[in-house]
Amino acid sequence: MENLKPENLAGTPWQEEYARIAPNPEDWPTLIAKVKQLNLHIPDWPAETIQAIKAPTLTIIGDSEIFRP
Repeated sequence: MENLKPENLAGTPWQEEYARIAPNPEDWPTLIAKVKQLNLHIPDWPAETIQAIKAPTLTIIGDSEIFRP
């Protein structure tokens, strides 16, 4: 993740869809920088904290995500 660059994802379904629907497709490098920071700084929450969340939650993983199930 530390070495992730926008060009690493060039031509992927994710990049192609971003280019198609984003109001500013030229901001692709900004999006990748933000995703990189998000993934590098994931909080380490203890299981008890997560289990204490009372709000309903839906997790969706698609076929074209960066990560695989």
